[in-house]
Parts: sequence; structure tokens; C-alpha cells
Amino acid sequence: MEISIPVFIVLSIIYFVAAHVGLYKMFQKMGIEGWKILIPFYGTHLAVKAVKKSIWWTIIYYVPFLGFVVWMGIITELLKLFGKVKFSEHFMGVVFAGIYLPYMASKEDFKFIGYEEAAKYKKSKKREWADAIVFAVIAATLIRGFYIEAFTIPTSSMEQKLLVGDFLFVNKMAYGARVPSTPISFPFTHHSFPEWVPIVGGEKSYLEWIKFPYAKLPAMGDVERNDCVVFNFPAGDTVALEHQNQVYDQLVRDYGREFVWSNFTVVGRPVDKQENYIKRCVGLPGDKLEIVDTKLMINDAEAYFDENAQFTYKVITDGTGFNEKTLQKKGITTEPVQKLYDFG
Repeated sequence: MEISIPVFIVLSIIYFVAAHVGLYKMFQKMGIEGWKILIPFYGTHLAVKAVKKSIWWTIIYYVPFLGFVVWMGIITELLKLFGKVKFSEHFMGVVFAGIYLPYMASKEDFKFIGYEEAAKYKKSKKREWADAIVFAVIAATLIRGFYIEAFTIPTSSMEQKLLVGDFLFVNKMAYGARVPSTPISFPFTHHSFPEWVPIVGGEKSYLEWIKFPYAKLPAMGDVERNDCVVFNFPAGDTVALEHQNQVYDQLVRDYGREFVWSNFTVVGRPVDKQENYIKRCVGLPGDKLEIVDTKLMINDAEAYFDENAQFTYKVITDGTGFNEKTLQKKGITTEPVQKLYDFG
């Protein structure tokens, strides 16, 4: 089911407005004038003060996306003050705040028990770990989705600067973070579970029950020529699972569509689940791009040429092999970018 961004915004507004109806009644039961919770900034300050947390909670609350973690904390801490300490009660209070909070606040037996009484409740070790893990996973997922994400280098095209398997952190705010197309996904996975995971190893780690159209958040700047950028490989929307390091279209050209579909598992992937690539941006919208005598020309001028630019050579020998260590010292790899396989 695809949900447009405007519809999602409307649903979010309904969620928070309905939740504040419940908070209004909860504040009244705590001896605080309910209308105060409806005042922007001041209401947040009062809520944070009511649960006896630091001013940093108020500040972080207004940080986009991360503020939801503080919202979760405020709701769960307020529910404790009303004697609601079960994990299921906190789950309902956060996920279904627009329904659960007004419903509970309207009940006569839903009463403010006071700080001393609430402090008597002690979590079990399992509950402490469960709460900590849930909050950490949600916070990390939001940071990974909209702020900074760790990537591994998948190919050798950036060798000398970046090697296959290298880790790097990418600032998603630089060019505008993309809204996830498939928000229901297992934490810390890209498109599949690791092979070593029992039962589901290698299976896709996301659900397409809810899908958002392509949309990006405001950027801090624009892509400049020769910037190194991370992006989703466009041709990765269709993949043969048994040979994911090969481009599907190339497989079809080499072996025919019928053979590929008969012998391999072919799947489609949404844009945010396609493979991550890192490349140097050599051209911008409106640029004139040509290749003249093996040289890349941008707007009739020779493009920037990195001293570590990669070349591909076909080498035919008399049967004598190469010394791999010597090749590595010279920065030469014997693995072609597009591996070929004998499927016969």
C-alpha cells in the first residue's frame, strides 16, 4: 500500500493532536492546567519537567526525527506516574498514543499516583535490557535513516583511495536525506538478512506493506563536480539472487532472458534497497559529456583526471601466471569489474 507524503503528514498530525487530547486530561489529573500542554515549546518544557528530566530532553525533542525518541520517553515516564508500567502498556501508549492516551485518561480509575509511589516500581533486569535495546534500536535507526550511515565499499572502482570492504560514514544531510520507500525493515540490514542468520539467512529483510513515493528532505548543499557520492545503483532494481555482483541486464544480454529466469531467482527491489555504490560525480545536469579519443570531456574541456584512475586491460600471456603480491604492490587487481561465469 503506497502512502503519499501529504497523507502521511496528515496522519501524523492526527496522531499528535489526538495524543495531546489525552495529555490534556492527564495534566489535569496531575494538578496542572491542561491547556498548558497545548502551547508549543512551553508545553514540551512542562511535560519534560513533569517527568523530572533535564532540559536536554526539551532541546532534543525539536531535533527532526530524533525528537520522536524523546516523545517516547515522555509518554512512558508519564504512564509510570499513573501506575502503568507494563511493556504492553508503554507500547500502546507510544504506537497508538492518539487512541490509548485519550481512552485511558477518560477512565475514572486512571489516577495520578505521585512521584514517591511511582519510584517504588523497580524494573527487572530483563525489562531494563528490553527497554534499553528498544530505545537504542529506534534511535540508531533514525540516525542511520536520516543523518549518518555506515557503508562498506562493494567494488574496486575507487581503489587507491578506498578498498573493497572499507568502512566509511556518509553524511546523508549533505545532499538531502531520502525518505525511506519501505519503512518496515529489520534494523541494521539493507535488503537481506546475513547468510549466517538461521532460517531467514539470505531472505529479504523488509516488507512492502507500506511504501512511500520517492521524496527527499532539504539538502545542506548541492552535488559539486568531482564530489565522491554514495547512491543506489539504478540497475539494481532487478537482481538474480545467485549472482548479485552481476548486472541483471548484462546477464540477460549474455545468456538470454529465458535462461536467466529458468536457472536463477530473479527479484525486484525498491529504490532504497538497491545496492549502495560510491563513485565520483563527473557531470551535472545540463553538462555536455563526451568521450573523445578515450578522454572524458565535460563542456568541451578535458575532465578532472585522478592520478589513481582505474583502467581495465585484457592481458594474454604464454601461460605463465602473475605474482599476486607484486601486482598488489603496484596497485593492480586481477579481478574484472564484471565477473563472467560458465553456466553450462
